[in-house]
Amino acid sequence: MAERVLDLTTLGVTPALPTVMRVAWERAAPGYRCVPGRWSFPQTTIQVTLRGCGAVWATGSGAGRPVPVGHALLYTSPLHRELAYGRADGATPWEFLYINLRGTAATAMIGDLAALHAHVAPLASDSAVIRECLELLPSRGHRHRAWALAASSSLAQRLLLALCCQTPQPPTDQRLGDTLIAQAMSELERRLAESWTISSLSRSLGVSREHLTRTFVARAGMPPATWLRRRRMVHAMRLLRGGTAVAEIAHACGFPDPAHFSRIFKQHTGLPPNRFRDSGSATESSPDRLLD
Repeated sequence: MAERVLDLTTLGVTPALPTVMRVAWERAAPGYRCVPGRWSFPQTTIQVTLRGCGAVWATGSGAGRPVPVGHALLYTSPLHRELAYGRADGATPWEFLYINLRGTAATAMIGDLAALHAHVAPLASDSAVIRECLELLPSRGHRHRAWALAASSSLAQRLLLALCCQTPQPPTDQRLGDTLIAQAMSELERRLAESWTISSLSRSLGVSREHLTRTFVARAGMPPATWLRRRRMVHAMRLLRGGTAVAEIAHACGFPDPAHFSRIFKQHTGLPPNRFRDSGSATESSPDRLLD
């Protein structure tokens, strides 16, 4: 499957800083399908279609969304545990550039971009940063290389910037919807500890709950409740890594008590909060429950 691979060891890793871990050129065989959330190791990934077409199933089944040339598949395996991807129907092989990132900033950004674009974002395969990644690859086989932190982080940041900058300008009504969703996300993020409901959020924004929910799903690819659940869990993980007490985290993330928080946290990370902190995990996982 992977025919040209470069693994990067970054010297002087800073956990929050985005860096590149692996770049690989891959070809998907007929019938190929993968569920990254089942892997024993976390992945934050950009897969840029070079030829043919891939497909992604956000919930593991149903109608797959195409990943054609000029687009990239985005996911983080702990956050998108049900996501599956593979080769789309048709005779043309799916060839793609696989780029694995590390760092909490990269994980958060890819998670947000995946939500915004429903996992398939515009990214030209002939853009300067993608050409640079291809030029790094060996002509064949597998190679390791040590990079300075500045070089690895620079490449990672330019990849993330390319994903942000290549999104086409939407029409006016879509821009208005995006403005509303940006305001909603900002309000929720700013006040994670509050006991939000869709009604209270829509009132704070001056729109109906139906309009807010419909626009949120259309623009962010998920309802407000799902987005808020994810942000609460992401925030909880950051606080755990910083050494904050579980009871304080439960309050800061809008949970009624530490026991409830611990139960929900374990459901979505596989570990209770204290064990997650002791494990030294640097990944962000998806929340799954909005508390009224």
